[in-house]
Amino acid sequence: MSKLNPKILLSVWVYLGWFGCVYFGRLGWAFASLIFPLISWVLMRLSFGLNRQRVFQLLFLFYIGVSFDYGCAYFNLIELNPSSDIGWLPVWLISLWLLFISSIPLIQSLFQKKYFLASLLGAIFGPLSYRAGAQFGVLIMNGTVALIVYGVFWAIYIPAAIFWLGRKGVESENT
Repeated sequence: MSKLNPKILLSVWVYLGWFGCVYFGRLGWAFASLIFPLISWVLMRLSFGLNRQRVFQLLFLFYIGVSFDYGCAYFNLIELNPSSDIGWLPVWLISLWLLFISSIPLIQSLFQKKYFLASLLGAIFGPLSYRAGAQFGVLIMNGTVALIVYGVFWAIYIPAAIFWLGRKGVESENT
């Protein structure tokens, strides 16, 4: 029997994890949602063998993402349900960002220098993931402006992350 590819497992796990984080958030089991990014980070480590510098880059990208969501909640572009478990953002949303960040090396390996395609797909699927969360009742997107703001954010965020992670001198190393 052949060995399962960690990159394929990571891809599948990120999708299952998104559903799990949102569903656990809806059930009020937000802290249990942390299991999904934990497993995802293990799969990412197995797939990409990240060095310390790359981990810090990914954590910085995480900070950008949660700061953006916090700003959108602060300016009422989105309403979160529950509004917060720990005083900043709900744990399920923090779990989603940790989960997503673990997939960025995979996204970077798939898109490499295809920045326009990454931007286009980010602009489409970024806001759609929030709309899907709204269907679960864990957030409300307040109008078309929210969709546009999220579309612009994701159209910039994804290709910028790919570019930053792919710069010469910061390639991942097996350590």
